[in-house]
Amino acid sequence: MRNFFKWIGILILFLIILFILFPNLLFRVPKPLRSGTLSLPDLDSPVTVFFDDYAVPHIYAENEHDLFYTAGYIMASERLFQIDMVNRAVQGRLAEMNSGLVRADKYLRTWGFHHLGKQIAAALDPGSLDIIQWACDGINAYIESHQDNLPLEFKLIGHQPLKWDPSVTCGFARLQGEDLNNAWVEELAVSRLMEIFDGDMASDLFPGVEGTDILSQPSLSDALIPLLNATASVQQDLRSVLGNMTGFKASNNWTVSSTRTGRLPLLANDMHLGYSQPPVWYEMHLVGGRFNVWGLAFPGIPAIMSGHNDHIAWGTTNVGADDTDFYLERINTADTTTYLYKGEWIPLTIREEIIEVRDAEPVVFKVRETVHGVIINDFSALARRTSQPIAMRWSGHDISDEITAFLKLNLATNWDEFTEAASYFGVPGQNMIYADREGNIGWRPFLKVPIRRGGNTLRVLPGASGEYDWQGYVPFEEMPYVYNPLRGYVATANHQTVSSEFPYYVTHYWLPQYRYRRIAELLAASSEHTVETLMEIQNDVLSVEARDILPVLLAVFPETAAQDFGPDILDALKILREWDYVMHAEATGPTIFTTWIDQLKMAIYKDEMDRVDDILFENFLSTSFDTKSLAKLILKENSPWYDNVTTPEQENRDTIIQLSLEKTIEDLTELLGKKSAKWTWGRLHTLTHRHAIVGEDRLGKFLNWWLGLNVGPFPMNGSSNTVNAIGREPYSSKAGPSERSIIDLADLDNSYIVIPTGQSGHPFDRHYNDQAGLYNSGQYRPAHFSREAVEQNAYSTLILHP
Repeated sequence: MRNFFKWIGILILFLIILFILFPNLLFRVPKPLRSGTLSLPDLDSPVTVFFDDYAVPHIYAENEHDLFYTAGYIMASERLFQIDMVNRAVQGRLAEMNSGLVRADKYLRTWGFHHLGKQIAAALDPGSLDIIQWACDGINAYIESHQDNLPLEFKLIGHQPLKWDPSVTCGFARLQGEDLNNAWVEELAVSRLMEIFDGDMASDLFPGVEGTDILSQPSLSDALIPLLNATASVQQDLRSVLGNMTGFKASNNWTVSSTRTGRLPLLANDMHLGYSQPPVWYEMHLVGGRFNVWGLAFPGIPAIMSGHNDHIAWGTTNVGADDTDFYLERINTADTTTYLYKGEWIPLTIREEIIEVRDAEPVVFKVRETVHGVIINDFSALARRTSQPIAMRWSGHDISDEITAFLKLNLATNWDEFTEAASYFGVPGQNMIYADREGNIGWRPFLKVPIRRGGNTLRVLPGASGEYDWQGYVPFEEMPYVYNPLRGYVATANHQTVSSEFPYYVTHYWLPQYRYRRIAELLAASSEHTVETLMEIQNDVLSVEARDILPVLLAVFPETAAQDFGPDILDALKILREWDYVMHAEATGPTIFTTWIDQLKMAIYKDEMDRVDDILFENFLSTSFDTKSLAKLILKENSPWYDNVTTPEQENRDTIIQLSLEKTIEDLTELLGKKSAKWTWGRLHTLTHRHAIVGEDRLGKFLNWWLGLNVGPFPMNGSSNTVNAIGREPYSSKAGPSERSIIDLADLDNSYIVIPTGQSGHPFDRHYNDQAGLYNSGQYRPAHFSREAVEQNAYSTLILHP
């Protein structure tokens, strides 16, 4: 009997070790469906799906119903948990999965994505509605057939996926508008800063912003503090679930005409978003009916957002449009269901939301709306400390048809049809570049620009008078565009793409021109570009910011006065003087320069801002003005910002620069050790693609160790202001190119792409992270398009039949 229990114990220990080493044996999860045959009763005809050796599906169907039904099914088979998180975010139903996300649901329901999605779906072009309904049917078919064998995350958390319908798809399109919205945090922060600092201080803080201080209204400075705090906190909650929500909203795209290729145009795109695992995009090729289109789609929406068809190619970057204003409303104290508007007390629109909570009672939540939009104070107890109600006017709350815009783009054969697609588009504003197989190139902004009577104000506006209400949108026919420019290329990098002579205000949220200047410099440097030269540009990590600013900083330390500086300072100066401005992971110059810039921002701005409150500096860093302000300010020898208000001395620019370098060396010594040779950029600047369920607590770390949910960390080149823009908070990379693609219009089979990790959302699948090595080393993989190339390079084939 003793031997029996001994062997039982050994067996149990063996099984425990086996399951720890091979968790896929413990969790019975569905295998990715990429070969063999499968019966789907809702299909009308057989469908063939070829998968290449990176699990990219090329779907060939005899009709559009089967094409998009299959696309939805395949997306769900690869990314069901990611798709479900999106669905829950759209509907504001995250708390059903995690009771700690009630506030996130309130925030999402304040925006009203599902409410809005229902309205958009009801107004949708009938043909577009059919297509997204077919895709939803495909997603739901996968869910129904796998209720008893769901992916790993559902087993770990213990919840069921939600079904999809067109209102979710349309709401998802608007959710992307929120993710790329600059104003909720930035405009409120800027409004507060403008109220506190004026004159020369405001001019130095907000370069390029004029005519904004036009309002006389009660002070909002203190009232905005709880709202900003609550917003920052809830967005962090959402980022932990959705992954790709980040303040880093950058991208590059450019197209080069025949005059610079010697053949048909080339088009390059790398869209910068927050990193997540699995990644933001799903690559696919859709062939059936009117469609033969390849590119990148959001999981859940099988319309190609960036890619090409037989005739044209397109790529997108964020305009950074100011599509939002905020209004201070006056609620009737005698009847709190009414508010003042144009001399009358009119009723608030009140929408009641019931939030189901896991293992707790439901939460009843009311969303109040005025004529200007939803009141944003109500989503958390902290935000409600702002006693003055603030309403949000967002162009995304108006009906527009981005789904149809992208479907028309997928089918477009020429510039006129590309232009027609643009006319349907509202938010989020995109710089869309164009190239075709006739040799034409161009650019159009896909967005609706509000007409404001108040002009270009960034302040919270008075709402009661109606004086600053929007006056509609700029007519589409008046929107700018570029077609076949003489210079032979078009490029955008979130810089100012609309001329200052354009009679309507578009935005103050343009990012610095560093990336655009470098792209233009490299494009102009060669008379004949190839796929390979465009790859080199996409991976370029020379910092124009450093090239502009560093000589100004170094001039404060003349080599003739070396005896005035200590050995650590001289060592750092030597490294920086010999540095070539290239942000390589193996170099030490990037580490010293980047840390120095951070210290300069703290030394210049933080002391004044901390006198108001200790979050104001963080608010400022969350705007698009911190880098632009420093670039302008550092060229001025005198500014009230240079004096440190906490010391009796009167500091000037040179003093601040010197003190900041000393602090830089102190911090790097503490962080990385005494020897500057070990201060390589890649030790600090790393990238980890984080899975939504992996937190920073012990359980999250254990799950990651056991199941390998995160991908990384990797040392990374680049910075937020290089063409290969890898963002940081403060050092670890949080955002960057969500893809890199090069399209060759002369030979579409000679196009290339890479995504950060892999196509699959299944942690035990080799395609979960099989592109990470390519991505980190600046390499690409072919994007096959012709039927011949697709079949020749097929790794596996799946046949679906009715």
